[in-house]
Amino acid sequence: MEEKRICRRCGAEVPEYETRCRSCGSEDIGRAEAEPSACAQAPAGDAAKNESSGENVLAGIVGALLLGLVGGLVYFLLYQIDIIAGISAVVIFVLANFGYGLFTGNTKGSSVRRVIICFVITAIVIFVAEYLSCAFELYKAIKEEGMGLSYFDAVRLMPEALKDPEVNRAILGDLAIAYLFGTLAAIPTVINMVKNKKRG
Repeated sequence: MEEKRICRRCGAEVPEYETRCRSCGSEDIGRAEAEPSACAQAPAGDAAKNESSGENVLAGIVGALLLGLVGGLVYFLLYQIDIIAGISAVVIFVLANFGYGLFTGNTKGSSVRRVIICFVITAIVIFVAEYLSCAFELYKAIKEEGMGLSYFDAVRLMPEALKDPEVNRAILGDLAIAYLFGTLAAIPTVINMVKNKKRG
């Protein structure tokens, strides 16, 4: 028994005497055994979608958090030498985004979910880093007055310090700058993501 001839584009059966598929008009005709698999027929865009939908979000969150915390340490250190908090915010977002990609095995691609997760982690790390940086400033002030309190005591005293309008304004100013720069850092990632979707 003769093997069937099929259209490699749409899979329709093509009679022996035909040179073109009646269904789609393609001239890419072959024997049934040469039929490409469903995976080979799937467009590249579909493969990318399947790959992104199968990413391990939990691993991505862990990666973003771990590297985001490294960015938080940078924030804390730069704060001590009075370098603008915004630079640190950019570092935090970039590291969080890289950490997400590193732990999911997708360092180049991006998705709305990934951007949102990295942005939220960036916002949290910025807040914690600012809080701990201000606590360190309080600790240094306490130490200068000769009081025998530790840094952890200063962290516990921060809610009281925040009642001071001047301290509050300074912290809110730092956070506003940091969040603005963190948002600006996310924009190139969003633009890149939109471009990739248009191409797909």
